[in-house]
Amino acid sequence: MGQGTASAPTITHWFDANAFVNPANFTFGTSGVNILRGPGGQNLDAILSKSFRLGEESRSLQFRFEGFNVLNHANFG
Repeated sequence: MGQGTASAPTITHWFDANAFVNPANFTFGTSGVNILRGPGGQNLDAILSKSFRLGEESRSLQFRFEGFNVLNHANFG
């Protein structure tokens, strides 16, 4: 495998740059925003939920608590 492939990343090449091409002059590319994550990126999302049935019908009530980046770990650079 060559340098920078997905199975053999290095510090300077941790994704395959051949998967991307330069867009035409004065245009934007078609890749999405934040499609790559750098090495060492950490994020922990969590959810706690409880569902209650209301009577014998198919109705229910759900309480939810959602937390994003709950450990508050900064990802610089």
